[in-house]
Amino acid sequence: MYFLADDIYGGVKRIATVSEYLVPVMAIGYVGICIALLAFNASEIPAMFTLIVTSALNLNATFAGLLGTAIAMGVQRGVFASAAGLGTETFESGATSVSHPAKQGLVQALSIYIDTFLICTATAFMILITGMYNVVPSGRDAIVSNLSGTGPELYTQLAMGTLVSQTFGQYFMAASLFLFCFTTLIIYFYKMDTNIAFVRETLNLRSSGNVVNHLARFGLLGWINVITIFTLSKIAIKALKDYDEQKKAGLNPVFYPSKVGIKNADFWEELEAKEDASKTELDPKVGI
Repeated sequence: MYFLADDIYGGVKRIATVSEYLVPVMAIGYVGICIALLAFNASEIPAMFTLIVTSALNLNATFAGLLGTAIAMGVQRGVFASAAGLGTETFESGATSVSHPAKQGLVQALSIYIDTFLICTATAFMILITGMYNVVPSGRDAIVSNLSGTGPELYTQLAMGTLVSQTFGQYFMAASLFLFCFTTLIIYFYKMDTNIAFVRETLNLRSSGNVVNHLARFGLLGWINVITIFTLSKIAIKALKDYDEQKKAGLNPVFYPSKVGIKNADFWEELEAKEDASKTELDPKVGI
């Protein structure tokens, strides 16, 4: 609790610094274990990919009829893993300092592949190649029962345990969960602080917890975000084209909303106005 409080009260810079060191360590260690498991079970890799492809295409008789359920679960897990599409992961990117918004936008897009594709795929590979899983459709008997009486929360731990020992799997998963949860907590405290500040300053409300809770429960956050993305898509495309043009010209992209024809970009307009004012002070002829 001390370290958590220290990071939170240290502000966004402290949170960013801690996450900058912890997140790569977690990701590299996790993927490293996956690579080691694949190496030790190299002979099972073809069978693993065959199982993945045949199950995905509904060609495996064992899993026939579960394609729709698999897609639904995949979407749910993808949203839980990265919150992609919900609009709840913009706080961190909004706090960064960049010369062009497209820079951070591209970083955010890449993070989805690292989080959802790399980390989640590594988890799937570890579970599948070691056979540490059950397949139990809701309300039906088990189709595959490799681990009698074991729930999904233990599949990854048991898979890692095959590398050295089950004790290793337990300690590694405990350490991984601690680090993942620690970084998640400090980020969510920052999000909470940002939300409260916005609500109090703009809406003059004391509490919006129940409203947000209901929006999340019924998936309305996703619908609101999709509508917002669609509305802002033209502006985002303009910014991306401006970024690409400056990169092609060999420049370090700098965003000037007036030059691109984007209005109401308050932060960037203030930044542009300050830069114009400083240029005028240095060279009075600029303002003529």
